[in-house]
Amino acid sequence: KEAWIPPVLKAQALEGIGIDIVIDKIQQYQNFMNNNLEIKLNKEKKKIENILLEICKEVAAEKLFESVETHLDENDINLILDRKKDPYSVGRDVIF
Repeated sequence: KEAWIPPVLKAQALEGIGIDIVIDKIQQYQNFMNNNLEIKLNKEKKKIENILLEICKEVAAEKLFESVETHLDENDINLILDRKKDPYSVGRDVIF
């Protein structure tokens, strides 16, 4: 398994010393990343995983809100208005 080993370079931007080497190493790194199929595949997998996670969160939120709407009633609202319960407690009771 090939891995990129970052080089340690000396450069001084104000005097332009070593800048060409830094640019060259950056280009080598970009080429390495673009040509390494395993890294590309892992990046794609991670991207898909993140997309799926977001979709799952959206679907779960939709299901949860559907459930909350059917379980919320006037009594819950009155308990909050009468200051007998706080909104967070009512929310927990409805969800759990």
